[in-house]
Amino acid sequence: DKNYFASFLTEYARYGRGAEIRFDLKKISFGGFYNHPRFFRDIKDEFNMYSKLKIGKQSEITAGYLYKTPRAESTDITFSNMRLDSDAHLPYVTGKFNINKNLEISGETSYSKTAKTDGTAFMIQTIANYERVKGNVMYMRASPEYAGYFNNTSNININLQYQLSKQIHFIANYVQ
Repeated sequence: DKNYFASFLTEYARYGRGAEIRFDLKKISFGGFYNHPRFFRDIKDEFNMYSKLKIGKQSEITAGYLYKTPRAESTDITFSNMRLDSDAHLPYVTGKFNINKNLEISGETSYSKTAKTDGTAFMIQTIANYERVKGNVMYMRASPEYAGYFNNTSNININLQYQLSKQIHFIANYVQ
């Protein structure tokens, strides 16, 4: 039992029973998992495989594929406005790049295909970390037919923190 994670858009944190394997070589990692979700009635099983290439010390690119199968039996419990009509195929690509010691940019794009629908999603995020100022801007968009963790979503999240002294911090947040 554990949380399984494919990528932010495809499967962010799905708790269930399964198995995971990962091989880390010098600059390349690859692996996958099988998960049978415990508290999500729409998904019967999911399988993920990925390959990650490290670029430098803190930058990386990941390519993966997530496969979800729906439950055959109908349930009255749903936690999402998206129900799987058939098996879902979700290829994805993520990237994280450190521009310098204070600035990081990351992003993801993904596509989903079921028997009846096609959907897309993307996310981009910038994190700044300076001595007195820290900030984060994230924008995410997922189409209504996207069969990933999020769907029918357009979200911007901005966080800013200014450290006036060791004990005084000003924090501002904006979410839409």
